Amino acid sequence: VAVQDSGTVTVGQGILYLDLGVGSGTPAFTGSGTVALTGSGSLPTGTTVTGLGTLAIPGSVSAGTMNLSNLAVSGSLTVNAGATITVANTFTDTGVLIGPGTVVLGPGSTGSMNLRASLNGAVRVVNKGSETALATGLYSGQITGGSVFENVGTLTVEDNALFLPDNGDPGNKLINDTGASIVFNGSASNSIAQIMVAVQDSGTVTVGQGILYFPSFPSTTTSTLTMGVSATPARLTVSGAANLKGTLAIQTKAGYLPTIGKKITILTTASRAGTFATVTGAQMTGEHWAVSYTSTSVVLTVAAG
Repeated sequence: VAVQDSGTVTVGQGILYLDLGVGSGTPAFTGSGTVALTGSGSLPTGTTVTGLGTLAIPGSVSAGTMNLSNLAVSGSLTVNAGATITVANTFTDTGVLIGPGTVVLGPGSTGSMNLRASLNGAVRVVNKGSETALATGLYSGQITGGSVFENVGTLTVEDNALFLPDNGDPGNKLINDTGASIVFNGSASNSIAQIMVAVQDSGTVTVGQGILYFPSFPSTTTSTLTMGVSATPARLTVSGAANLKGTLAIQTKAGYLPTIGKKITILTTASRAGTFATVTGAQMTGEHWAVSYTSTSVVLTVAAG
């Protein structure tokens, strides 16, 4: 029978089959059991899901679309095949988000992944808002089992954040789309953050201060690498190959005017191919940055003029 619910549904264990009816308010689901939605499978805007063992959604995309205001994953939450959850306001993940369905973080939404947050079972998370990778606990996130984090908005990476893949599964990816941004502004010059899952970049990667680690850097013609330059410059360190295309944007710290001949390494890699098609921000007062390349690095040198 259809249920109109505006309160809290707690499932300690077992499975609760639930058909939410028209007129439901903003229910909250919690517990360690399973809620299996029947009928349309849609939930009212404002619904929250916190620490539920499994949220089972009908299989078809049309029947399995859920629109939530907030989603907090602190236990294990499964999004079944063909199902989509769209989050309008806030998303926090300190647990395990399991696919193979899709979670969309809508435009204007905010969220975070911290502690031992994990994407598993080929789940796809599409960030159209502002997501932050925190460093609480051992690592910020693990992208496993052929899962994908697709960034369409802004992904901010904090000090000591660490994204790990599992067993080198080629299906595990972090995709930075055209127009999207991955931002690391370390709190100090020796701050680090590591994204060790395969990265596909067509957007902007900004390293304002500190060192950001990638396993590879396959940039495209729409990619922009923005690097902060000062007495303690930022650096992108690529453990594998870097294929350089697109734009290098140099951001020299206000008031910093190095001497002629000063050299700064802004990118190191196991092997480099290609060069940046465009360089912006090279001009300083009476001098400029000249960009040069070695087989394993990108170097800025101060030149007159």
